[in-house]
Amino acid sequence: MRNWNLIFAILIISSPILFSIIAFPDSVTWSWNEGRGGYFFALVFIIAELVGLKIVISKKRLLSVIPLTAITITYLVSLEFGLRDYIIESAKLFDVQLIYSWTWMWDFIVMAIFVVAALSVFFGKRWIRIAPAGPIFLIGTGIILSLDAFFPYDTLGPLQYIVPYFVQANVWLITMLDLGTAVARDNVMFLRGEHGSMALQVFWPSAGVHSIIIFPW
Repeated sequence: MRNWNLIFAILIISSPILFSIIAFPDSVTWSWNEGRGGYFFALVFIIAELVGLKIVISKKRLLSVIPLTAITITYLVSLEFGLRDYIIESAKLFDVQLIYSWTWMWDFIVMAIFVVAALSVFFGKRWIRIAPAGPIFLIGTGIILSLDAFFPYDTLGPLQYIVPYFVQANVWLITMLDLGTAVARDNVMFLRGEHGSMALQVFWPSAGVHSIIIFPW
């Protein structure tokens, strides 16, 4: 017998993310600090951890999360009607260096708050053991975006220090998998493959796997 209440719970907790993907598809980009692509991964984590649970969620708990869902969707809609401009203007008050990271940071913070609140209502404190991956991903992305907003590029020395090691690791993987020719020099990786050559300069938020600045070579 299907646990219909759990299915409804998954639909309720997924609805703000699904709404953002359907209503604002242009905002779903896969560059980590330029859009909501991370929402998709959080959604996959949430569904994967909740599907198949035998826990029965009461109707009262389901209904109590619906207002939280409505508030979160309202936030997403409000961004298109002036709220995003207000967030951008507020960046000046905090001496933010990267505006894009600042604005997307709030998207992930709001979604993380909603998901944690919804899971807490559904499962109480047990949510930490039942479905932690989605919230951890959203919170972690928000934290990285906040660090990127205030300490971009090489301004945070200790974190920038580890970047050359990540670059070297990427060079090793490219060489091992025979994907092309790669050479590392500090935080710059020179690449040559079937489609030409380029140089990638990597700063600490990228850590070799995220956003990069591309220069022709």
